[in-house]
This record gives sequence, structure tokens and C-alpha cells, in this order.
Amino acid sequence: MTAASSIDHQAGQRATINTPGFGGYLLAILISAVAFDLELVVVAALSGDLWGDPAAVGGTVGPFTGLGLWAAVVLLPFVILVALPVGAAGALMVHLCCHRVSRQSVHVLAAFCSAYGVAAGLWLTGGWMALTPIELVQAFGSLLPVALAAATGRLLVIPLVRAR
Repeated sequence: MTAASSIDHQAGQRATINTPGFGGYLLAILISAVAFDLELVVVAALSGDLWGDPAAVGGTVGPFTGLGLWAAVVLLPFVILVALPVGAAGALMVHLCCHRVSRQSVHVLAAFCSAYGVAAGLWLTGGWMALTPIELVQAFGSLLPVALAAATGRLLVIPLVRAR
């Protein structure tokens, strides 16, 4: 092995050593989807504004069990369908920007920023010009749960990083 190829090989190892790998990123996306689902359930429970009727899903077993079944049966599949493409784009951005950075806090912050950016980009393409400035600020504030869920997912896969 020549000196140049040895350096390239070592650089390639360093590039992947700070990331959780493909399986870790997939797990982070799924954790993010569950975290976002829980955030939506909490907001829906506190506001009393539920999408669908949890009592219809849970029957007469009680409001909390009905809410949990509603979250698992109705809401989680929808969240996962949305989370997979958005999460894949965010995970790719985090990987490309941070694969040489050893501090995992930078990876978590990058996951937060990329999720916020991807969600904002998707939201902006949906007709943001019709909003007043106050509505625009409120809408961007409502994207924080998406970013917090992504950061939570990346935070919880730190143990999967190969070199600590």
C-alpha cells in the first residue's frame, strides 16, 4: 500500500467513524417519527382538537387508551409516510455536512437545522405569500416540533456511532 492510498484509506475511515451508519440513520428517522407523533398527540390532547375520533378507535376502554390507540393506528402511519422522505433528505444533509466532525452535539444541531429547513422549504412551496407577517412567524414557530423530533432521533442514535 502506498503512502497516498494509505492516507486516502484513513481519510475514508475517519469520514464514516463519526456517523451511526445507514441503519442508525434509519433508526433516527423512525425515532423522529415517533417523537413527532407524541408531540402531535400531546398538542391534540391539550387543545381538544383531534384529527379523527380517538374514542371511535379506542371504544369504551377509556380516554387515555383510546388516545394511545388513535396515535398508533391513525396518526403514526401518516407521520411515518411523511417522515421517511423528509428524514432521508435531512439525514443525507447531516451526513454530508458532519461526517468528519467528531462532536456529536454538532450532528444533533445539524439534524435540528436540516429538519427545520426541509420542513420550512416544503411549507414555503405551499403558498406562503398569502400570509400576513404575523401568520408567517406563527407558521415558522409551528415547525419547531419537526426540528425537535429530528434532533431527538439523532441524539438517541449517538450510541450507535462506531468510535466514541
